[in-house]
This record gives sequence, structure tokens and C-alpha cells, in this order.
Amino acid sequence: WDSRETYLRVEGTIIDDSGKDDEEEEKDEALPNDTYGSLAAAASSGFASKLEKSLQESFSALVEIQHDLEEDVRFTRPSVATLAVKDGAGKDGLWQSIKLWQTFADQRLMAQQNELQQEFQERLQAFLKKERGLNEDELPSAIGFEELSEELQAEVQELQKRMQIELQPLVLESTLTMQKILEASDHEARLKLLKYFIENETKRLSTKRALKGMFGGKGSSLDASTSELIPPEERVEEVVKPSKSSSSGNSSTTQQPPSSIFIDEEDAFQ
Repeated sequence: WDSRETYLRVEGTIIDDSGKDDEEEEKDEALPNDTYGSLAAAASSGFASKLEKSLQESFSALVEIQHDLEEDVRFTRPSVATLAVKDGAGKDGLWQSIKLWQTFADQRLMAQQNELQQEFQERLQAFLKKERGLNEDELPSAIGFEELSEELQAEVQELQKRMQIELQPLVLESTLTMQKILEASDHEARLKLLKYFIENETKRLSTKRALKGMFGGKGSSLDASTSELIPPEERVEEVVKPSKSSSSGNSSTTQQPPSSIFIDEEDAFQ
């Protein structure tokens, strides 16, 4: 691999988890087995339906608390009624919701990172205007760390540490969510996993709302508390590398509206 004399080769097998193969096997069995098989399939279908309904209820609770806290990245209320939970890969299939949840997790991570950097970037712009006498249109797109004042250098280092602490749980969730769902054996297992991730987010926001009520104001990020929700065997020591904009003191900023909007479907997210 180091010398590039060989190449990476991967062999995979496409697995059909739609249940069609199981139905064909049942048709080939004797009549008594067909009867018992039908009863078992009906029971399994009923259990899956309960899980699907439970997932929708958990999702509805999450959407309500997101709007209550006016989260920058949140699902729209109409998306509750259109949440896809059925088996399969169709438009009403659970995989559509899994894809949207992954998009939500990624956007939430980006929004949190931007929030952490925004205050520092404002201070950096003030420093450049005051110390160097630059106008708004003269601000450089990047500035070296050594060119900063000692106070700002200390802030950069503190920001890097804070990003490691506050963003690590979100990075872990973003990377582990899809991995665990892909490893799931069937539709029911995927329902349980997605419900687990949704309820974890609801708990995180509930804690945030409680502290916000106690201390007032928007409050600091509470994402570090979600690390306690990750099973010990799934915890990964991962260092989040600070972005170039924070380490180099990038003075260019992107103004975020009160509510960031990203759309995969018209009524999916806000």
C-alpha cells in the first residue's frame, strides 16, 4: 500500500431486506408451516407498526421542543405528519427519514461550529479596525496567528479547546449514526436505533431548556452532556481539528439568520 504497487479491492454482497425473499420461502413450505408463518408475519408486522407509531411520537416531541427553544437548525412542524417510517426504500420508507436525520446531524454540527467562531471573528474584526485602522472593505480574508495580539492568541487557543469539548459529541453522533443503522439487521432494529437518536436529542434539548429557565438568556452549548448518552463500548476518542478560520484568525464572516434553513424536501426542515 505504501509503495502503491497494489490497490485496494473490496468485494460486497447486496442484501435485500425488503422481506420478499422471506415471502418466497414461506410459499415453498407445507400448508401448516404457511399457517404458522402467516401468524408470525402478522405478529411481526403489528410490532413493527407499533414501533413506527412510537417513532413518530418521539419525532413529534423533538420538533416541539426545537421550536420552543427556537433552535437554529430544526425540523418544521408539517414534517411530523410526513415522516417516512415504512419498510423499504420508497418515498414513504424509513431510509428517507434516516437520510434526512443524517443531514440534520451534519447541519447541526456546522451551525454549532459557526456559533462558536462568530464571537471571536467579531472581536478579530474590531482588532483589525482599531489597531490597523482598516475599513470594512479592507479587512483581509486571513491573518496569521503570530500577527494577533497576545489576548487574541489566548482566545484562539481557548476556542480550540472549547470546540473539542463541545463539538466532539456531535461529531461522534454524526459518524456513528449511519454506521450503526447500516449494521442493523432489519427494519425493526433500524426503527429502534433512529428512535434512540431522536430521544437522545430531545433529552439534550430538555436539559438545555431547564438550564435556560434557571439562568436565563440563550445559554451556552450543552452538547458535551450528550457524551453521557453514548454507550461506553461505542465511545471513541476523537480529536476535532480546529478549522483554518479559527486557527488562522479568518476575518471573513458569514452572517447567520436567526433560523438557518436547509431543505431536502419542501416540508422537511427549517
